[in-house]
Amino acid sequence: MYKNKVWRPTLLFFFTLTTVVQAQPGVSLELPKPKKFENRRLASEKTDEKKYTIPRRFMQNTTTHYNYFFNANEKIKEVLARAKADHRDDYTKLLSFYNYNFEETARYKTELDSVIYKSTAGILLHDLRSNWVDNLYLLIGEAYYLKKDFDSAYLSFQYLNYAFSPKEADGYDKVIGSNSNEGGSAFSISTNEKRNIVKKAFTRAPSRNESLVWQIKTYIANDELPEAAGLIQTLKYDPLFPPRLQTDLEEMQSWYFYKQNAWDSAALYLQRTLNNAASKQETARWEFLMGQLYEKTGKHDLAKHFFDQVIKHTIDPLLEVHALLNSIRQSKGSDSIAIRNAIDDLSKMGRRDKYINYRDIIYYTAAEIEMDRNDNDAAKVFLQKSIRYSINNPPQKSKSFFSLANIEFAKRDFINAKNHYDSVDVSSVAAEDLEAFRNRKDALTVIAKQLTVINRQDSLQKLAAMPQAERDAYLKKLLRQLRK
Repeated sequence: MYKNKVWRPTLLFFFTLTTVVQAQPGVSLELPKPKKFENRRLASEKTDEKKYTIPRRFMQNTTTHYNYFFNANEKIKEVLARAKADHRDDYTKLLSFYNYNFEETARYKTELDSVIYKSTAGILLHDLRSNWVDNLYLLIGEAYYLKKDFDSAYLSFQYLNYAFSPKEADGYDKVIGSNSNEGGSAFSISTNEKRNIVKKAFTRAPSRNESLVWQIKTYIANDELPEAAGLIQTLKYDPLFPPRLQTDLEEMQSWYFYKQNAWDSAALYLQRTLNNAASKQETARWEFLMGQLYEKTGKHDLAKHFFDQVIKHTIDPLLEVHALLNSIRQSKGSDSIAIRNAIDDLSKMGRRDKYINYRDIIYYTAAEIEMDRNDNDAAKVFLQKSIRYSINNPPQKSKSFFSLANIEFAKRDFINAKNHYDSVDVSSVAAEDLEAFRNRKDALTVIAKQLTVINRQDSLQKLAAMPQAERDAYLKKLLRQLRK
């Protein structure tokens, strides 16, 4: 524990910090007193006045833990769980690194504000020598992070870094990063986490090292990638950085490379991070992302391996279908026999009852493979099946119409191309392709109208040139077809 004389200037620093440093507009790191305690001295202000006896230590730690830290931590978990439930992945595109985004978490501002309030109360209403003060500061930073207030989150983590850094025997701060830290000779910015059995049993590990990881996370989320890279490298070679956080550091390294579009490196580090997944389903999702990343770098064998792993682990039938389709698709660059086998497998999938709700996706994937090997006639058949079997999946149906229209356009069948483009939902067209799509559609409207007139006139003239008996027979046959 920190000695009493250390805490008073530390707390004073925290209260005065916001007079000169502001975070995002309207946000500061000030810890205001709860209203009913505005005219009273709080336990945190009396820290120096009372001995930290064993009974006091027990009461302060127990109350701070279960009345404040536990509830605030559960609220953070609840917000994340709800944000993940709100999130919808599009498996036809590269997945986001996490299965939630900040728009989804920031939606729960009220709950996150309550985490900040609860954590603040836990600090101010109790002795500052409690084992849970640093953990509460970490929760404040996490809440700001999920609110997308990255500046305030960074200040919270940075304050935790400075206020809880290693101290000299007389209570004064050591210089962070000096080779005298923790009595060692190597350069280190981390806190040594060697603790006795009692502390391991009844307290959480110090949050300062976790705050360093969260600083990296905040840098990356805010697109401050050079700063993130510097801190990652520093911790990577820090001899005191704890093994328990190594996987978290690998996760940050993977996310950093993902942001840099360094797909190969992102996949490599993500593979080491799988144990961080909160559930088996999240593990499967990250395996799917790894398959996508390796596919982007042309490593189709590795991509196939991870797509196959998804099939074993996922409980989401839609993810299973996409993983199976992507696994089959890795044969695209192989020999013709492998491609033919892949297409046959997709055809069999389309006939199985298990995949009846995903036939449109299955046939569309088969069409993609056929288009890749320039067999547009076969691709056209699969696209027509995809459209025919589409069930409550307008985006996929629109994609199938779009691909079919492109094939018809390439074959100069402008009337059918125009009709299929008319069936495309404009909202499903990528923003960068929207102008070209509209220009082509407008041009085809004019061309198709004129071609229709030409075709009608040609048909009428051909009919008029027939002998009377032949013309009558043709018209009767046409009438029977129309009636049928």
